Amino acid sequence: YNIMKEQLKEYLQKFAENKKVVREEDIKEFFSSMESNKRQKVSVPSHCR
Repeated sequence: YNIMKEQLKEYLQKFAENKKVVREEDIKEFFSSMESNKRQKVSVPSHCR
């Protein structure tokens, strides 16, 4: 959660510095890039439980 918060803050900071309005597309772009960067979940083999 904290990593996402920091990345979103940095992303939105660019808009503030350039005095740009954040559009819905910009937010969707941010989250789609987060999704593509997300680590794959590794399942625990049943014999290790």
